Amino acid sequence: MGWTGSDILRRLGLAGHSGKGSAKEPVVLSGAASDRDSGLIVSLKSSVSFNERGQPADIAVRYWRHLPFGDSKDQNLIRIQMQPVPGKRGEVELSQIWVQAHQVFSRERGDNPDDPDMRKKINRVMEAVNRVNGHLREKGAVEDAARIMADCYLEEVTGEELVIRGLDADKGGFGFMLSSRFMKNGVSGYANPTCFSHVDVADLKSVLGFRLNTFEASKNFSSSRVVSSTDPQSGVGYEAGVRLKDGAGKVTMEMFLHPEDVPPGVDPKSLPDLLKLEFTRSGTESFTLTSARFLGQKIDVTDTATVLNLIGFAQSANRDFADWKYPQFMDYIYKHNLSDLVTPFSAPPSLEETGGELLYGSLHGCGFEKKIEQFGDQIGIAGLALSRGTRKDGSISTVGVAIDFPFASGGPDSNFDGAVPDYLQYWQDIKAFLITHDHYDHKGGFAYYAQKGLMKEKTVYATDRVKYFMEKDLDAMQVPRSLRPKIEVVKGTGAIPVCDEGGNTRMWVQYCENAIKHSALCTPYIVTGCYNDDHYKGSVLVYGDSRGLEEKGKAFFAKGTRALPEQAVRHGKTVSAEKVDRDIFVAMHDVTAITYDGVSPEPAEVEAVQGVVFDWFKDKGVIQAPISTNNAEYTIALSLAHKTQRNVTSVGGNAEARVASMNLFGVMPDLDLRTVRIDPLEERKKKKKDRIIPQDLLDDYFEYLADSELERAAGEDDEAYEKRLAALHEKNISDYVERLRPDERDHESNVRLYIYESLQKYGAVVFENDVNGYLMWRAVMERREKASLRATRTSAMAKGFRADPSALMILVTGTQGNSEEKQSTLQKLINFYSLLDADESVRPTGFKIDLDQYVAVVTQPAIVGNEESQERMIQELVRARNITVVGAYVNGFKIYNPKEYREKIISDLTKRGWRYDVDAHGSIRVYDHPIHVHGHGFKRDLVKMARDIPATLHEAHHIPSYDAYDIFRATMAENNLPHSGIRPDDFKFMKIDAAASTRDEQFKCVAQVNPSYILVRRLLKFGQSYGGIVEWMRTTLLRREGGNREDGLAARTTAGGIYSQTMAKQDWELASNPGKRESVRHRKLGPSHMAVSVAARPRSRSMFSAAVQGSDMEVA
Repeated sequence: MGWTGSDILRRLGLAGHSGKGSAKEPVVLSGAASDRDSGLIVSLKSSVSFNERGQPADIAVRYWRHLPFGDSKDQNLIRIQMQPVPGKRGEVELSQIWVQAHQVFSRERGDNPDDPDMRKKINRVMEAVNRVNGHLREKGAVEDAARIMADCYLEEVTGEELVIRGLDADKGGFGFMLSSRFMKNGVSGYANPTCFSHVDVADLKSVLGFRLNTFEASKNFSSSRVVSSTDPQSGVGYEAGVRLKDGAGKVTMEMFLHPEDVPPGVDPKSLPDLLKLEFTRSGTESFTLTSARFLGQKIDVTDTATVLNLIGFAQSANRDFADWKYPQFMDYIYKHNLSDLVTPFSAPPSLEETGGELLYGSLHGCGFEKKIEQFGDQIGIAGLALSRGTRKDGSISTVGVAIDFPFASGGPDSNFDGAVPDYLQYWQDIKAFLITHDHYDHKGGFAYYAQKGLMKEKTVYATDRVKYFMEKDLDAMQVPRSLRPKIEVVKGTGAIPVCDEGGNTRMWVQYCENAIKHSALCTPYIVTGCYNDDHYKGSVLVYGDSRGLEEKGKAFFAKGTRALPEQAVRHGKTVSAEKVDRDIFVAMHDVTAITYDGVSPEPAEVEAVQGVVFDWFKDKGVIQAPISTNNAEYTIALSLAHKTQRNVTSVGGNAEARVASMNLFGVMPDLDLRTVRIDPLEERKKKKKDRIIPQDLLDDYFEYLADSELERAAGEDDEAYEKRLAALHEKNISDYVERLRPDERDHESNVRLYIYESLQKYGAVVFENDVNGYLMWRAVMERREKASLRATRTSAMAKGFRADPSALMILVTGTQGNSEEKQSTLQKLINFYSLLDADESVRPTGFKIDLDQYVAVVTQPAIVGNEESQERMIQELVRARNITVVGAYVNGFKIYNPKEYREKIISDLTKRGWRYDVDAHGSIRVYDHPIHVHGHGFKRDLVKMARDIPATLHEAHHIPSYDAYDIFRATMAENNLPHSGIRPDDFKFMKIDAAASTRDEQFKCVAQVNPSYILVRRLLKFGQSYGGIVEWMRTTLLRREGGNREDGLAARTTAGGIYSQTMAKQDWELASNPGKRESVRHRKLGPSHMAVSVAARPRSRSMFSAAVQGSDMEVA
């Protein structure tokens, strides 16, 4: 069987090639691609060489790959050799065909090309080359090579599985896995990751994205090229180009970008070193990367992840250059995970001469609309303060602090469990995290970063209570101790200097412990930008959430930065008083509840209303459901337990954790009960009606000291007798230093017995600073005979409480009815599988009760967005368990299924003059009498706070809606409180310069950065609420809102393009730590058997998904 040269070329997809004079000029088609998720680089090259007669002689399809840790591999996928047909000039015939290492045809071996089976094999191989050539000519995706081969049935040709390492033959694209050999090579440093072997100059060009096509001159891209475009937003014209230099043993590729048509008044930037890669020949067929620069910055060539991403960027940009198109540079920066190398800000002023600049921006909590997936309009705080300046050597120095670390819940319609802020672009600059309080929308994202190993070098500042709950989060995520950050406890009032790498003070952070009234104990922070004591730029106050200020908070804000000179001395630093003698510049206000007129109810008012509710059901036990983050409502619950003589236990992890925190840190933050001592000698001096210790116990105590010694001696006057008595008492006093665990302490409800034993042991009535200490202190101070007790659910004492339900309060979890609370006690109660349904003889942790003897009180109204789910939960609870439920709403409550108590309640409401109505189902709705402590101030509360905080500007964050901000702006104007009038938004950065001459320069927007979140999804062990693994995806929306790019990178940015970064670094970390290697599993199948084994630890895993463009994200 013989063919002419033109026949062969036609069969190979190269019709039209004459072959004349081509003995020295083979046809070459090539392309390359890189897998950003693994760092794998691949190249595909098809070549046809000709004999001296211009006939095809050697046809090859070559596949080359470079692993992330080096070790380049070269593989011939197909090799066809032709030979002239004897006696037939101009014809050639097959000599050999190889598919990978399998010899398909050999004329020397005696194979017959006319055999039907052999003919099929030959045709399939020729078709595979044809399709590869067509694919490369049309600049198709190189990573689809394996699928092309599979579609041509090459497995049937060879009789064995066709394996092309790194590529997926079924679906196309990359299919790179971390093989054991790769792991071994990566750990041992088997190869130089920047050395590319088995390549010549043409191959290296192909790896860098130059598409070689010697068959069609118009499509051949093997050298320099320049294109132009205009940035529509700025109106500036730019030229962009690529140069390739080959000589003196070096190959250099340079990409540049310059403005070429600049409108007056615009100052665009030039990027001569947009990308520069320099390779040195290190062998006959190898090149080593010796120098790399990106956006003018020198890149460490040993940084494998960055280098391989730069090569991927070069391939993408050169693909556009090949088509004479201006590249979508900014898209490719995000596509190849290089965004952290691109600053969204302009160059700052001189650090030494001016102090640089202070920027403040929000990464979460100031948005009005969903930006990415279901995220962008939730409340919370993720504030970022940056002190930036240009050093004398021209480099830029940035020091930052982040305020709060939120978690945003995904909701029922989300593909993810939630999102955490994307601090990664600023990660190297952030020196500290400041946490205001322990709510999940302020500290809930911290554990996700810690589990990824990102927090171990960071410092977090928080109060002891907040630290306790943060450590609970770390425990729940099973974060190893080695990956946990240092959490510094802030106490009282003080200041923290934040310094740069040179030891220069760049910021001061002032704090005042628990100075803010909120549903949780909340600590404010004042951040002041500076450069040593030379320059001060202004300050920003973030107090977290608030419904008002404590008195110490008012004093703290009134003094503000004027306290810095005294506080700096404690750190051995100097702050000149005259330089900080000014008010706080910007105060950030919580406007969550500003849409409500008036003032939010005080805890005392709420407690009084709840007391009325308790009185209606005094013959019933109470299942009390405050939201577990509302410390104020737990305090009210314990106070009511004392007043109504109810013992207390808790069911549900979060409820138990909240009560446990009160055991550790006390019920009242400003009173340590260990400091309270009721001295019997002082009691003797009081009038009998004013004495706290009963007279007979006082007498017993002093008789106990010394029966005979206290009899008055003959002639002894009153003064001498009292002195002798005091001396005996002094000898009996001992300090109360008992520090037993709460479950190891002896608890006593009999107040007289407690006083008696305390006097005998300590010479005074003393208290432990825990829940039982609080309950006993209240009982003693109010001269009660019996104190309420708190006990853990599994203790014998708590089990005994059930004998009298009317004397029991059970604190439980589950107030919202949403998907995040599906494991809560109330939701489980609906389906009869809560711990309150579990018999402890079968389930030891159970706490079975007779639900007919109880009423449920849900003191937390629906959080915005949960109105429907909460109502549904309560209705289902009533239907399933026929229980009476009292549910809170914003300024009142509703009694569902009041049963036999209806008439009693209506009669009492009428007598009290409370407004109410009864619906068609018999439920009673009560107005204007709240049973919920709001953590967020209403309109008048906010006005009072703004007046109590002397600030140059009052701005808004923690914004639930457009209406909330509009009301805030109008309220500030109506009350003559200064506000910039700038609409807040997430990812908007403001420059603060208190010394500037005009208000516009003092506070102005300098950047609107691309919205970005890290989306997280937990895959739990056995579907339970702990353990398992966490998947996360860093997702960025390319959207130009601020017009702050002046360098042409965004001239062709895709509007609304979404890029999901998978953080391939995780794979290299695994290779460096083979003990942490994960089992291979398909994401849709959930955790593997290793992931759910008893001894398994949770592991981090990046989401192996390609970049997703467009407004709709689809994640496998």
